[in-house]
Amino acid sequence: MKIQDSGMTGTQAKPPSPGRARRGRWLAGIGAITVVALLIGASALVFAQLKQHQAGQTTPAPPVAQWQQVLKGYTLNSLVAARSNPAVLYACAVQSATSPSGQATITLLHSTDFGDHWQDIGSKAALNETCKLAVNPSNANEIYAITIAKNAQGTEVLRHSTDGGQAWETIQPVLHVPASQATALWIVQQIQMEGNHLFGMQWLIPRAKPQDLPTTEFPLLLPRLVTSVDGGHNWTVIDNQFAAQQLGVHSYAVDPTNPGIIYDLVGQFLLPLKDVPTNDPLPYTGLNQQLFKTTDGGATWQMLLNAMPYGSLVQLATANPQLIYVGGAIGPLPLAPGAAESPSIAPGSFHLQLSTNGGTTWKNVAIPSDMQSIQSWFVSPGGQVYASPTIPFTSTPTTITVTAVPAPPLPGNLQHAKLPASPPSPSPSVMERGPGGEANAQSNAAAGALTQNVPVATSQTIRRYDPTTDSWSDVTRPPVPGFMLQLTPAQPNSGAILWYTGAAANGQMTLYRFVA
Repeated sequence: MKIQDSGMTGTQAKPPSPGRARRGRWLAGIGAITVVALLIGASALVFAQLKQHQAGQTTPAPPVAQWQQVLKGYTLNSLVAARSNPAVLYACAVQSATSPSGQATITLLHSTDFGDHWQDIGSKAALNETCKLAVNPSNANEIYAITIAKNAQGTEVLRHSTDGGQAWETIQPVLHVPASQATALWIVQQIQMEGNHLFGMQWLIPRAKPQDLPTTEFPLLLPRLVTSVDGGHNWTVIDNQFAAQQLGVHSYAVDPTNPGIIYDLVGQFLLPLKDVPTNDPLPYTGLNQQLFKTTDGGATWQMLLNAMPYGSLVQLATANPQLIYVGGAIGPLPLAPGAAESPSIAPGSFHLQLSTNGGTTWKNVAIPSDMQSIQSWFVSPGGQVYASPTIPFTSTPTTITVTAVPAPPLPGNLQHAKLPASPPSPSPSVMERGPGGEANAQSNAAAGALTQNVPVATSQTIRRYDPTTDSWSDVTRPPVPGFMLQLTPAQPNSGAILWYTGAAANGQMTLYRFVA
């Protein structure tokens, strides 16, 4: 019987010749090498893309030296970029449209492409009345948000997300205070995260009231620096050494390479607390601040600077934390009730001191004569200072009408504390401005209008100070009147993106971006 092989009908298979076998093996070897090379190349590409993703470079940086309008219809209170991936942004904002009750609606915005597109995740975060943010510097998806609990007490709670704000857990923080101070509600400002530490400024009410305070009952707020190492569940005071001198923290900075290294700028109370002579229109310009440093997480403190003008801030360069600045606009505290009103209030002078060795030595930065009034200033990762706006003033004072707007009420049981009949209005020096650029008044201001003779601004220019050349240079003119909200890095450890907010031609609040 003849067996028919399908595919080989009527033929008989012959063994290949030795030459053909060698050529086949040679071709197979070349093919295997090619496949291996392709696999290695593909793996290298995948690992390179993964490395870029981890470094925050998957999204191309926006165009340089161009103002771009990136958001309309929201008024931003703060903006925070993830240090590991600066393309990822979170912002506390207020929608332009108000609720039926007339109250502004607070919300949370999220962007993954340097602000070109935004997602409103406020409903997922369940924010209420207030919003303060911190982002994990090594994980762009982990964020913390402080807001008001929706309960009868109105206490603050901590919201936590590990997936970029899509899902949240609620944390009820517990504050552990020294025995010498009264138990206080957890009320943290200027929240920040470095390593596995959360930091913030906590308002405490001392148990004992100083003897020279007036008998009128009102909140005596003593801000303390607090920290949490368990994800925000438990908080402890780390600068209580200054409580006996009635000094509270006004500004702080943490070394990103070592959370145990902290700079604490402390000063006296943020409110005028006693009567002053009626012939002394600016009684509190003499109050000073002091800069301290700890290298052991607050166990011991060393004074670095003394007699700093009230209203100063401390900031450091995240890519070079040995480079530290202390400065700000010199300005008086709010006038005490009943004090004589000054016929004119000149803008405070901008001052700046720089240390390049962790605070061991300092130098005064020369300020140009036309930079006497600075609304805000920020330090880039590389250590350059961006100050805005630089406002030259006319020499002749002009009479204008200024309307004082009441600040938001204090949270918790501080809302119902009895205040003086005519509480003072907080100046910019007694307002919070944290890492996210947020500013919140710490006391209620009396509504109304008053007439003052003040110089009129003629132009605005954002300027940059370079410590390597010890010089200032013009960067750009903002597109509209407004203020610089924040500075974020363009790369994880370099570059500078300026965020500016102001009213567009149609009057709508608008966010602008400029890559310096």
